[in-house]
Amino acid sequence: MCFGEHQNGWSYRCESSCAVGSTPCTPNGQDPFQTSSLVECCTGLEMCLGQYGSSEAFGYRCFEQCPATCTQKGDNVYQSGGPRPDAASENAQETRGSPIGKAFRLEHAAGLQVEKLWAKEAVLCLTSACLRDGQWSHRCFNKCWMGEYHPHFDTTPDYLDIAASAKGVRGNDGDLSDNYYLVIGDNGGCAGGCDGCCGWQWQVANKMKEYVHNRKAANPRSTLLFILLVGDNFYWTGASPGRFDATWKSVYQELADYPWFVILGNHDFGNDDPDCLCPFFHERARCTAADATAAGCGGAKPYSIANQSYACNQLNADKGGVDGDLRRNFHIPDFTFFYTIPELDFELIGLDYNWYDRHGIGGNGYGPSGGGRGVAKSCGGVARVEDSLARLRDASNKILDERAKAAAWTNYAIISHYPDWAQEGINLRHKFLQGMHQEQDTWLALVAAGAPWCTLHSELTTAMDLERPPSCKMYSEAAQKRVLNFYGHTHIQQCVPPLDNRGDKEDPSLCTDILTGGAGGCCGDKPAGFVAVTWNKDGKMTNECFLQEDCTIRDWSLVQENATRSAAKPTKVPAGKQEQVCHNTVDDPRCPGYAGPLKL
Repeated sequence: MCFGEHQNGWSYRCESSCAVGSTPCTPNGQDPFQTSSLVECCTGLEMCLGQYGSSEAFGYRCFEQCPATCTQKGDNVYQSGGPRPDAASENAQETRGSPIGKAFRLEHAAGLQVEKLWAKEAVLCLTSACLRDGQWSHRCFNKCWMGEYHPHFDTTPDYLDIAASAKGVRGNDGDLSDNYYLVIGDNGGCAGGCDGCCGWQWQVANKMKEYVHNRKAANPRSTLLFILLVGDNFYWTGASPGRFDATWKSVYQELADYPWFVILGNHDFGNDDPDCLCPFFHERARCTAADATAAGCGGAKPYSIANQSYACNQLNADKGGVDGDLRRNFHIPDFTFFYTIPELDFELIGLDYNWYDRHGIGGNGYGPSGGGRGVAKSCGGVARVEDSLARLRDASNKILDERAKAAAWTNYAIISHYPDWAQEGINLRHKFLQGMHQEQDTWLALVAAGAPWCTLHSELTTAMDLERPPSCKMYSEAAQKRVLNFYGHTHIQQCVPPLDNRGDKEDPSLCTDILTGGAGGCCGDKPAGFVAVTWNKDGKMTNECFLQEDCTIRDWSLVQENATRSAAKPTKVPAGKQEQVCHNTVDDPRCPGYAGPLKL
C-alpha cells in the first residue's frame, strides 16, 4: 500500500513495490484515515483532530505539532458534529474502543486515561438514552465508574477537641454522667418537605432545646457534647444551596453551636444534590496522595491517600459542600467515617448502606417524577447510581470490619439510616460484635440461644476447675463492650429488641438497637422525638431518655410557635397531605409502596 500524488491528488495505491516519493505512512498535512483504515503518521508527525477544509465535521490530519483542539475533560466529543454511535440499546452505558468504526476517530486530552483506544489512552462514556431525553452523547472523563471508593477523613483522635469541655476527664470537675449526647433522624422537613413537615420538625427541635435547658437547670455541670443525625437530613430530595440555614441552623438555633455528626439517607441522594454519587463527572474536590493531609482530605492523620473525587452538597465545605462557614458544625467528613474520643472510651462509626434502598433514592426512585431521576441523569444511568452505592456500602463494610477487629474502646455508637428489615436483615451491632471474632461462626448462634447457657457453663466449669469453651470467652469479651446501634428511615421512635437484648443485669432499661426516625421531618407519624445518651458510673453509655415524656412527642400541637410555614399543624395527616407524602416517598407505612413491617 503506497501513498503518493496521483491524478486525484494524494491517495493510496496497491503496488508490488512503492516508487520513489511514495511512503507507507501518512505524510505532513494528509488524512491518516483517507482509506477508511488508519495509516500511522510518518515519523515526527502527530495525528491531530480538527475541522479541515470546508467541512464542519471533525477529522484528522498529520502535523508536526497538534493545535489545542482535542476534546477536553467533560466536553461532548460530538459538539461540533460528526457521526454518532449506534444508540439502539437503552442498556448501553459505556463504549470502549472506537465508538464510530473505522471511518472516524476522536482524540482526548492528555491525562484522561483509562484504557487503550487505538494508539492513545482514553475512555468514552455513553449516557443512557432514556435518561437523557433520547439524546445520546459521549463525553471524556478520567473514568466512567466509581471503582473502589476511598474515604478521606482525619483519624486523629478527637481532632475537634470535644473532650476539652467534657466533665470528669482531663482534670475537669464533675462526673462522666454530667456528659450526654442527642440522636435524631429523618428531620429535614423545613424548606423542602411536606406542608406540615416544617412545623413538626420545629416541635421536635424545641423539645430538644427544652431538654438541654432543663437538664442544665437541674445540674449546672450538665454538658451536651455533640448531636448525631442518622439521615434524611433534607427532604424531599437533598440539600440545595441555602438549605443549611433554612432547614438546619434557623431551626435548631443554639443547638447548631455544638458538633453534629451526620450520615446520609435515601432522600439526601436526590434531585437537589444530583452529582453526589458520580463525582467523577462533576468533580468539585479531589483528594490524592499529594494533598492527603489537606483539611478536606484527612488532615494530620488521613484514613486514605488513594485518589477520590467529590461533588456532594452535604459533605463538608472543604470537600465541595455548600453553604460555607454557616454549616461548620455540621460534620460529614465522608460518606463513611469514624471519630474517636479516648477520654470517654468512645468511638462513633458512621456507615452508608443506601445501596439497600437503591430503588428508593430521592424517596421514590427514577421514574418521570422520581426524586432520584436527576441523580440517574447526572450519572448517565441507573446502573452507575447503583454501582456507586455499592462502592459506598463496601467501603462502609471495610471500616466496620476494621473497627471491630481493633475494638480498642468500651463504648461504640453506630449510626446508619436503615432498620434491619430494610437492609436484608443485617444488624450492624451484631455485625460489629461478631467482627471482633471473625474466625468464629458460633457467636450469633450463641446469642440466639440467649447466652444463659454460658452463665451456667461458667458456674459448672469453675466448680469443676475446667476451662471455659472459646464461644463463651468470646461472648464474655463482647459483653464488656457497650455498642449502641442508631438508625431511622421509619419515622417513629421505637426500641427494637435484638436477639441478645433480654435485659442487661447492669442496666435493665438499656435499649441497644434504637429506631430514632421521629425528628419530625416526615411525615407526622408518632411517637416522635429524640434520644439522649449519657455515661454511667462505670464509664459505659446508657439511655438517659428514650421514649420518656421529656424526649418524646405523642401528639402534635395544633399551633406551633416559630414555625416557618402554616401555623396550624394537623394532628393527623389529611387525605391531601398523605397524597403529597406518598408522591414523594415510599418510606411511610401509609403509602402503597411501603415494604416494612411497621403498621400505623
